[in-house]
This record gives sequence, C-alpha cells and structure tokens, in this order.
Amino acid sequence: MEFFSATSEAITSAAREAGGALASGAGYVGGKLVDGGRFVGDRAVQGGQYAWGKFNDGVDYVDRLATAAGDRIVDGVQVALTAAQKAGRAAVDEAVLVYDAAAKGFKAVKVGATIVLCEAARLGKFITLAAWNEAVNQVASGGAYILSNPDLDKALRELAGRAWPNAGPNADRDGGTILAQDCQCAPPGGIRPEGCQQPSGRLPKAHYVNGINTDLKGHCDTLKNLAKALCKEMTGTYNATSGIGKDVVECVDSIQRSETVPQQALYRQIMANLDRPDPQPMELYAHSQGGLITQHAILAAKNDLFTNYILTKATNPPTPIQVAEAEKYVAERLAKVKVNAFGTAVAGWPTGPAYESYTNLSDPVPRVILSAQMNHMAETFGDSQLLSSVMFMEPRLDPFEAHSMDKTYIPRMVAARPTAPCLCPNQGKTS
Repeated sequence: MEFFSATSEAITSAAREAGGALASGAGYVGGKLVDGGRFVGDRAVQGGQYAWGKFNDGVDYVDRLATAAGDRIVDGVQVALTAAQKAGRAAVDEAVLVYDAAAKGFKAVKVGATIVLCEAARLGKFITLAAWNEAVNQVASGGAYILSNPDLDKALRELAGRAWPNAGPNADRDGGTILAQDCQCAPPGGIRPEGCQQPSGRLPKAHYVNGINTDLKGHCDTLKNLAKALCKEMTGTYNATSGIGKDVVECVDSIQRSETVPQQALYRQIMANLDRPDPQPMELYAHSQGGLITQHAILAAKNDLFTNYILTKATNPPTPIQVAEAEKYVAERLAKVKVNAFGTAVAGWPTGPAYESYTNLSDPVPRVILSAQMNHMAETFGDSQLLSSVMFMEPRLDPFEAHSMDKTYIPRMVAARPTAPCLCPNQGKTS
C-alpha cells in the first residue's frame, strides 16, 4: 500500500514537476511566442507602413502621371477642338462661297434667260415694226413719185387747197427768225441750254429749219432740245404749216427750185454772212422739208455769190481765169457753212459746204423725197453731191415717230457724236 502510496506521491510529484516544467516551458514558449508575435507585429507594422508609404508614393506618381496624361489629353482635345472649329468655319465659309456662287450663277442664268427672252421679243418686235415701216415706205414713196409728176402738179395743188383750205395758226410767222422771246425763253438772242446764265453771244451759234406739219411750239421745243444737246445758242427759220397737204406741195416747190417764203428767208441769212468781207462759220440744222428748203437756199446763195463776183470783179465777158477766181471765191465762202441734215433728202445738195446727214431707214420721208426728185432730175442733180449719211434702223409703230426730230434724230445724233459737258451752270430755269 505504501508502495502504491509512495508511488502515487512520486507520480503526483513527478506530475507536478512535469506540469511545472510544462508550465515553465509553456510560459517560455508563450513568452517567445509573444516576443515573436511582437517582433512579427512590429515588422508587419513597419512593413505595412513602408508598403503604405510606397503605395502612397505610387499613388502620387500614378496621380502625377494621370494628371500629366490628362493635361496632354485636355491639350489634345483643345487642339482637336480648335482644328475642328477652324475646319468647321472653313467648311461654313466654303459652303457660303458655294452658296453665293450658286446664287450668282442662278441669278446669271436667270438674268441671261431674261435677256435672251427680252432680246428675242425685242427682235421679233423689231422685225415686225421694220416690216411694217418698210411697207409704209414702199407705199409712200410710190405715191410720192406719182403725185410729184409734173403732169399732176395742178391737180395736186387743187387737192391740197380743198383738203386744207385754211391757213395754219402760225402762218403769219412763216419764214420768220425765231429767237428766245418767241419760245418763252429769256431774251436777248437765241435759245440757250436750260439754266444757262451766260449772256447771248458767248456760246457757239447754230440755226435750225424745221420740217413738215410743225407748229411754232414744236419748232421751239426742237430749238431747246438742240441747244441742250449741242450746248449752243440756237435760232430758227420757221417753216410754218397750213396742213400736211400744203406742206407736201411746198416740198415739190423746193424740189423744182421754186421760191418759198422760208427758203428766201434762209437765203437772206446765208448771203448776209457769206457776202461780207469776213464771213463767219455758219452751222445749219435741217429736218425733213427743212432740208429741201436749206439746199435750195444754199444753191441760190451759191449762184448769187458767183454772179456778184463776176459783175463786180470781172470783165464782160469774163475770162477763164476770172471764172476760176470767181469759183474759188464762192468755194471759200461756202466752206464756212456746215449743214446737219436729218430725215431729209440725200440727193440735191450743192457742192461746197460740209455736210453731215442722219437717215433712219424706217423713216418714210427720205425715200418719199427721193422718189419725188426722180421727176425733177435736172434740178436735183445739176449741182449735187450725195451725202455720206449716218444710216440706222429704228422702226416705230407710228411712222411719223420714226421721222421725229426730237424722239429719233436728236438722240441718235447725240449717241453718234458725244459732246463735252456744257459749261453753262444748270439752275433749272429756261433761259
């Protein structure tokens, strides 16, 4: 029992020692574990701190890289946007240019089409009017040839007297010299351009003879239009009308070289200038019947200048040398005369003066006159030069308008020979 008791105590004691040893070992081990844990923990903390620091450094680095990359991206985007804006503006500008070009092109096509249509319409109208005027011209010239036949002269005069029995409203002024006061313009002298304040005599002067069927107001209107177009002081020899039929008879008288009142009046004006020692340049404007009056007045003056020279400066009979001297004298005097003819005869003009002629091929009067002259060949071509005429075609529905001095011939003259601006101040008043 003691054995077991001793043994039990021994075991207990051994157990206690073993337990103590185990406890000591466990404590040691635990301490070491604690120390190891602390060491590991410290190292872990240090590692974590180091790793966190490196992580933060990495994050900062990455953030800097990202920021830099972002800045580059933003710069790139801005560059791209700027380029896009420029490209957009360029595209818009180009689109505007294209649109403008297209609009101009369309407008040009539209205008061109309009012009073509208008020209086609105008050409059609022109051809129609020209054909109409040509038909009138043919009938009128044929009739003139028949009526101007000397065998019918008496019958023509009787017919005109019955159809137009009364004198015209301005018959008492037939052959009269028309001055400013006759046309409600400021005297003295002739008609000057509207608003001209220069005294009479300062501007170049010219003289006008009107055609058929023209009253005094119409004569004055043409004087004013010529003064404006030419910048000259205009006077006139008035060829009064007592009806178109009587005017036609007077035309035949001029073609036959029979005296008429206006022809004698113009003749006296020509002689007053050319028969003096120092003749001055003389410019005449003649329309229609006024052309026949003018050529007859010049012919009469030419013959009288020659006759007067022979009677006063040559022997009887004159020698050939004296005749030649007389012809030279007359030629020198007639060279002072310049005639501007409109819508009138192209034949029957005496040699000597300078001539400028305007003929509308749609105007029936020049051909009517020529047809009548064919019945009086000796009078027409005995002393005659054909005029170099400015010919044009301006057809009108009304043939008398194609013959108009104011509506047709003066504008055509201005277009053919533009003049320098008139020096007279224009103050809007007729003078």
